[in-house]
Amino acid sequence: MLINCLIFIYYHYFNRFSYRFYKLKDYIYHGLFAINVGILFMYTNSFLLCVICHLLYNSIQFVTLILSSQSIRRVFIRRENNENTYTG
Repeated sequence: MLINCLIFIYYHYFNRFSYRFYKLKDYIYHGLFAINVGILFMYTNSFLLCVICHLLYNSIQFVTLILSSQSIRRVFIRRENNENTYTG
């Protein structure tokens, strides 16, 4: 299980986008997630269930990323609209 955890962290660490998104705490979360998925596999012997859990975990992060980027975009659009209107 420890080897599985280390491989999971290693893969996410050397991902080409990791330097943009991940911090040290994220790698700790990856390790904890890998341990939990490893325990799930040990109890169920179902690789498909582990893949579904990983899919759900990633989809939550994806939705959060999309929602936060949309709200940031709205803030910049409002700022641009306010800067373009001259009242003097």
